[in-house]
Amino acid sequence: MPTRRIFNLETQPRAGELVMTRPKPTIPINKLSTSGFDEHWHKCADEARSVADDMKDEISKQMMLQIADDYERLAKRAAHREPGSRLIS
Repeated sequence: MPTRRIFNLETQPRAGELVMTRPKPTIPINKLSTSGFDEHWHKCADEARSVADDMKDEISKQMMLQIADDYERLAKRAAHREPGSRLIS
């Protein structure tokens, strides 16, 4: 008799059944939050500014500084996001 694949989280498998379960989340659902996103974007902005400082080409440097400004805007948005709000709007 061939092995049947089923998705079953609640009961024990019967003989010949292969039960596929979902892996537990790395971070428990109740621990997920948006805190720390602003720090992440600030770090990205700092890194972009550092890269821009090392650039010789003025156009590329200005583009990288614009990217750093964009990261700062993301940091401000993340800091003002209300807890529990959706990440995708």
